[in-house]
Amino acid sequence: MDAPPNPFETVPGQLWYWKGTRPFMQRYHDLMSATLNIRTGEAVEAGLKDQEAYDFIKWYATVGTGSYDWHDMELPFLNLHGEDAFEDFQEHAEKMNDLSQLVAMTNLKARLLVDVKGLKEHVTRNPNLSYEERMEWVREEALSDVLYGRREILERDDFRDLVCDLSSQVAKLYRRVDQLNQHYWPALDHPERYGSALPTLYTPGSCEEVILVFRYTCYTCRIPVHLSFAVHTKAVVDNKIGGGS
Repeated sequence: MDAPPNPFETVPGQLWYWKGTRPFMQRYHDLMSATLNIRTGEAVEAGLKDQEAYDFIKWYATVGTGSYDWHDMELPFLNLHGEDAFEDFQEHAEKMNDLSQLVAMTNLKARLLVDVKGLKEHVTRNPNLSYEERMEWVREEALSDVLYGRREILERDDFRDLVCDLSSQVAKLYRRVDQLNQHYWPALDHPERYGSALPTLYTPGSCEEVILVFRYTCYTCRIPVHLSFAVHTKAVVDNKIGGGS
């Protein structure tokens, strides 16, 4: 049997396992790749939903671990929603070995950092802004969708501790990615080399692994371009992004 009846209901999380559902997964991957190749804000918004991504990665890090029985359809599947994307993820990151998910998490946190720094500067320049006026800035300028659901953060007047905390989180996640594969961050300087190469068999930590992971993650690094630069420069690693000014 190529696939069981109603696979989206009967075997969620196993669609790559069944031959009959692999074409769907491949086409969905192609759709997201094509969407993110369109250099417009609408395309980025459609392809990058950070709150959903955070919930997804946290589920795999905390629930969908090695002890999870993927054949037991009664177990909860991707049932985390609205998790705190500002929380420190490092405890989970240290136990993870999925390079693509860790890269995605690093870039997600970096986008949050850029957003909070931008909001901080906007509020400093324009004191006494209402919540709606701050939301207007988010709608026009934010890279991530996370702030849409975090009114308590939007209404802050002092962002220094949050900027410092996110800076530290990005630096630690950066180092965790570098521990798993020291070739990944330098690869951002050569997207033409890694983006066009065909994946082959690889060992963890190799350049060949980067070729495969790059196909899954390069869009989260390259959109916007200045963010990818911020993520993999020494400034982030040294925790110098917006420490407390």
